[in-house]
This record gives sequence, structure tokens and C-alpha cells, in this order.
Amino acid sequence: MPWKCSRCGMDNDDRDLRCGGGCGGVHAETCCRLTTDHGSITIHLPTRIGRHALRRLTAEPLSTVSQQQFGIALEPESGGWVLRHLATAARVTRRNGEIVPVAGVLLQNGDQITVDRITVTVALGNH
Repeated sequence: MPWKCSRCGMDNDDRDLRCGGGCGGVHAETCCRLTTDHGSITIHLPTRIGRHALRRLTAEPLSTVSQQQFGIALEPESGGWVLRHLATAARVTRRNGEIVPVAGVLLQNGDQITVDRITVTVALGNH
């Protein structure tokens, strides 16, 4: 579905994240949802996810997951929702099988975030 840039008013294709008018406007979904078969977490603000939050999403033991494992934040200047591994985490964070750097990676719908044996699916939208 096309979107209208809030900066310049230009109509843009729904597949384009950045405004084609050159104004620097970004079409970003307003929330990021992490889901498993056991539940979901909806994120609207910059959030650090770790053992406590993931406990709501899995029946797996979480002793190997750090208290703060990764961060997720909406960063329009980066083009959308960004996933960052926290340097203090004991285990690596992976997105679609690739190690997530501390510098972060841009999330897309359907991405899989994995820590040890726990995998959650990303859904971006206006939930």
C-alpha cells in the first residue's frame, strides 16, 4: 500500500523505505513484534531484550541467555528497526543465522533472531 511522506507529502511505493523526493523522509513501521509459538512481545520504544523478556516466549531453559542480550530500536536515520547485539552478552545473537554485530543490522519482516536454542520471528507493522 503506498505511503505519503510526512516531510514532503510525496506518494511513495510501499516497497520503498526512504522517500523518493530526496527529503530524507522514512517510512517505518510503528512497532516491532517478536513471536514464537508460545507468545509475543511488542516493542514501541528502544528496548533491551534478555532472559526475563524471552521467558515469556519459550518453554526452553534460559540459563545461557544474558540478562540483557540484544537491543532493538526504531532508527529512521538507519532506515527502520535496528537489532544490536549487546557487548556484555555471554552468547552471540544471530539474525537469519548470521552473527549480529554491536553496530547493528536493519530488521526486515520475517527475520529470525536466535540466541542459543531460542528463535523468535520478527514482524514489523502497525500492531
